[in-house]
Amino acid sequence: MPAEQPAGDRYVWTIVILFAMGWATVFLNRTALYPLLPVLQEEFSLSATKAGILPSAYYFFYVVFQIPVGLFGDKIGLKRMLVITYAASAIGLLVMGLLARNYVVLLLCMVLYGGGASGFHPMAFSITIKSVAAKRRGFALALINSGSSVGLVLGLSVAGPAYLSTGSWRLLFVLLAAPTLLLALLFAWRVRAVRRDGAVWSGPGRLLRDKNLLFIYLASFCSLYAFATVVVWGPTFFLRERGFDLGVAGLFTAVIAMSGIPAGLLLARLSDRIGRKAIALLLMPVAALALVGMTFTGAVWALVLLLLIYGATGKLAWEPIAVAWLGDHATASRPESMGTALALFGAVGMSSSIAAPVVAGWIQDTTGSLEGAFVLAALVLLCGSFCMLVPAKIPQLVRPDAAVA
Repeated sequence: MPAEQPAGDRYVWTIVILFAMGWATVFLNRTALYPLLPVLQEEFSLSATKAGILPSAYYFFYVVFQIPVGLFGDKIGLKRMLVITYAASAIGLLVMGLLARNYVVLLLCMVLYGGGASGFHPMAFSITIKSVAAKRRGFALALINSGSSVGLVLGLSVAGPAYLSTGSWRLLFVLLAAPTLLLALLFAWRVRAVRRDGAVWSGPGRLLRDKNLLFIYLASFCSLYAFATVVVWGPTFFLRERGFDLGVAGLFTAVIAMSGIPAGLLLARLSDRIGRKAIALLLMPVAALALVGMTFTGAVWALVLLLLIYGATGKLAWEPIAVAWLGDHATASRPESMGTALALFGAVGMSSSIAAPVVAGWIQDTTGSLEGAFVLAALVLLCGSFCMLVPAKIPQLVRPDAAVA
């Protein structure tokens, strides 16, 4: 089937706004749990390691379902899988709020929500890559990714005060289910189905043998490991080791989004103009230094500065550039497998988030401090910077974007 031109400006803005809201809601729902980990530890008599298993359970099934979702998205339609999985995540939240009366049920609810939430990134970002011209792709993805910063701020800053004012963490998750389900309906109504490319579909094995894609996946693993460590255990670190109260501890961690949004937009726009690789290479070492710096200071002004630096160079700023870079390579070589390519990006990257919360919890149980977890996250980031050396610069596009119905 002949490919058509990318979608018009009006539709592009529609999906960018909707997907930014969708990504914000995913992060709001996810991060609302983190400030409440000390509350759940007390209610269910959990060690730090067992508390860390809760977000790890979410991430595990978020990762496990990424590849099947990507495969089905390429086979039966990206939009269809987007709507189905997003609605499933809303059901997971609702069940969590209504039925999670013990640790086992809470884990099962995290499984349902994590599995449902897994579909948003590969489906929404694939639709965007196929709908937006390459010269604007990085900026469009950064606008969508800014939703993650908004959701991060809301989740980390609202959860603690909401619990303190109501005395119920369950009510919060029931309320979060409503906008999640509403967005699933909006996706069904406003997002257009993307036509499949006429080429033969490429499976995960062929994509993983492409070194350009593989090393972007590995760098994503490193970036997400550090990010998961900071956002999952940051509130606990600031609560127990820096003396902040529960409400302020979550808000303090949310400072990273204050710089993550503008930095992500600016750097992604630059990547559209001067190339992705040079910018991506510079970010991880600076982010690593910021994480190490947090372990050496207790001064409020210094911690705020370091969090701002991490926000401007960490996952929130790095990811839209990496996704656009991946999209450039996949568009040139594997456009018929875009959903699978983005699913692999999410699966490999988010697999680090399975380990990071548990490893950080184990370090705290073993050493009595989370400082070692932050240093380990910085070392993993440095490994990611070496991965960025391998992928080639943006290739000459050999095929235009897939058509949009």
